[in-house]
Amino acid sequence: RSLNDPCLYKFPATEHRGKILLIAWIDDLIVSTACPKARKWIEAQLKEKYERLETDDIKFRKSEHLLGMDVKQDHKGIHLSQAKLVDQLLEHYKMTECNGRRTPVPTGTKISKSDCPSEPFDCDYRHGVAVILYLSTVTRPDLCYAASQLGRVQSAPGKQHMKVLQDVLRYLKQTRDH
Repeated sequence: RSLNDPCLYKFPATEHRGKILLIAWIDDLIVSTACPKARKWIEAQLKEKYERLETDDIKFRKSEHLLGMDVKQDHKGIHLSQAKLVDQLLEHYKMTECNGRRTPVPTGTKISKSDCPSEPFDCDYRHGVAVILYLSTVTRPDLCYAASQLGRVQSAPGKQHMKVLQDVLRYLKQTRDH
C-alpha cells in the first residue's frame, strides 16, 4: 500500500511477473501492468481473496475514460483531459459559440466583497465557480488563481463578477483540450 495514497497498491516486479499498480476507488479497481503474467497473477490473487468474485466480474481493458477524465497514453506519457466537463459548463452558460481568450482573468482584475451589490444579482454563479474549482484541483492548475478570485464573492455576486466568470469560460473554450 502506498504511503502517499491509501487507494494505491504497488506490487514490484519479480522474476516471474512485471510491476503492477492497483487503484481501488469505491467499487472500482484499476489495474495497470504491461505484463500478461502479472495480469494473470493479480486476477488469481483477487479471486483467492474474494470468494464471490467470478471470472466474468474481472474485465481487463484499456481505459480511456476514468472518473470523469479522458485518459490518453502515448510515447510521451499519460495525458488527462476534462474537455467533456468544459463542454458541459460552456453549454450550461450558453457559451458554446463564444470567442476564446488566452488568459483566464484579465490582467489587473481584482475581485473583492466590497464590489458585491446590496441587491443579489440573479445568476447561476456558484455552479460555475464550483466546476472551475474542481477543474483547477484535478487537471487544470492554470485555473487556481481564477477559482480563488471567483470564490471570494459567492455569497453575493454582481454583474462584474459574472463578467469575470464569463472571461474564465472564454479561456476554457480556447484551452478545452489542455
